[in-house]
Amino acid sequence: MTPTVSASGLSLRYGARPAPWTTCRCGCPRASPGCSGPNGAGKTTLLRVLATAVPADRGAFTVLGHDPGTARGRQEVRRRLGYLPADARLPSRTSPPSSSSTTWRSSRS
Repeated sequence: MTPTVSASGLSLRYGARPAPWTTCRCGCPRASPGCSGPNGAGKTTLLRVLATAVPADRGAFTVLGHDPGTARGRQEVRRRLGYLPADARLPSRTSPPSSSSTTWRSSRS
């Protein structure tokens, strides 16, 4: 069974400063991986790397069996993984649909 996320030796630097996380272990099949830790622990940075929003400096990982080190793999990861940062903004002329007109469906149903 393909792990949700599998990672080895991921590293990201901000200038001379390394990202706070040093290891990533998420290899449980069918698990929904989660990140926990204090502010500044690198949770958001790790999610940004896994979502292919920011490239890692070193290491390798797969998301749902796809390798984002290839163009095809990045495309597949982006198709299957949702990433919405807390500071995301809608364009000024856009409003979200009303809850009464929106039907949310799980991709697992």
